[in-house]
Amino acid sequence: MPLLVLPALMALVSQMPFAVDRKPLPRGEDWQVLLPADLGPYHRESLKAPTRDRDGEARYAGKGETFFLLFGKAPDARALRDILATVERESKSQPGQLIEEKVDLRVPGAYVLRIEKRGAFFAWARGTYYFSVETKGGKATLQAFLERFPY
Repeated sequence: MPLLVLPALMALVSQMPFAVDRKPLPRGEDWQVLLPADLGPYHRESLKAPTRDRDGEARYAGKGETFFLLFGKAPDARALRDILATVERESKSQPGQLIEEKVDLRVPGAYVLRIEKRGAFFAWARGTYYFSVETKGGKATLQAFLERFPY
């Protein structure tokens, strides 16, 4: 195989869970637009935009499941790394029966994935934007939602 083909093939392989690194980067700060009201069968029930000292919050529901999101935009890569490190620590604060855990806090592309018997949690960065989703459903439920999520 020619050496020039290898980087092209590597670009096709997603490095993050749920292939979120292959989705478009968010743009702007109109959270009503960035977090669509409907994502296929999932409807946004509530939305609170982030403030200077508080993450944004949203709740989606559909197909008998509820999804709680936290989100925001960090001022720079260093702040983003700190935010994701805090998320990673907090995701372990109420330990459950762990099924799967993957963590990579390197920016860009930072993420935290925790699948437990009681639910699923995924946090990730796109540019300097960050998102987290928590559901009482399992990994398949989380994946079904994230397939519809734009980032």
